[in-house]
Amino acid sequence: MSWKRFLPLLLVLILQGCASPLVIKVDAITSTNGQEALKHYYLKSGLKEVKEDDLYFIEFSRYVNHGLKQQGYSRTANEKEAQLVIKFSYGVTSGSVVPYTYSRPLYEYDAGDIITYVETTTDPQTKQTTKTVRTIHVPPRQHLVGSILESGSIVEYSSYMLLEASAKDSDKIAWRTAVKITEQSGDLRLLMPYLAHAATPHLGKNSGVEQTIKVKQGDVAVEAFKQAAMKNGG
Repeated sequence: MSWKRFLPLLLVLILQGCASPLVIKVDAITSTNGQEALKHYYLKSGLKEVKEDDLYFIEFSRYVNHGLKQQGYSRTANEKEAQLVIKFSYGVTSGSVVPYTYSRPLYEYDAGDIITYVETTTDPQTKQTTKTVRTIHVPPRQHLVGSILESGSIVEYSSYMLLEASAKDSDKIAWRTAVKITEQSGDLRLLMPYLAHAATPHLGKNSGVEQTIKVKQGDVAVEAFKQAAMKNGG
């Protein structure tokens, strides 16, 4: 495969985040009315079209429940027994087209050369002169002669999860934690462990400002979080 044909593939891989970390945004806020101290909760869907027995909701809830457990919350399967009702929403926005322009170097190559020369030496005692024919092999070389602009576009998706907690029988939100990732896959099953892991330290707390977290795909801490959530059922 020539360099010219290989470069677009390489560029796409880079733009898809093979070498770049996931950039996660976390925004958490809480009230000051004491409801943030409530820890016994029931998790329910915050999406009208999604029920608690939906397979995706069940899988994603494992990560959320595990994160809440790490922050000292205890889950109940009966909403009537809960102090706190937490609505869990998630989704992927429609993709947006992002143009890019990339400059790559342009090289020319020569095939190398063979340089022949005559070396003359004189013996200081006999005054005899000797001529020797020698050769130098110059290897192939490349020369930078300019650059070429490559342009195109990629599609980015914003994947998110949202947790909104209220005291049972109350419409007032006690705390709210929103997390989002913008990248090229839009695969919530891949991204939900990252979203939940990033949200965990901020559950029931106030982040002050939107926090930015960078994490590599396959991060050891996230993988451990995912395995623990799957094993313990949240």
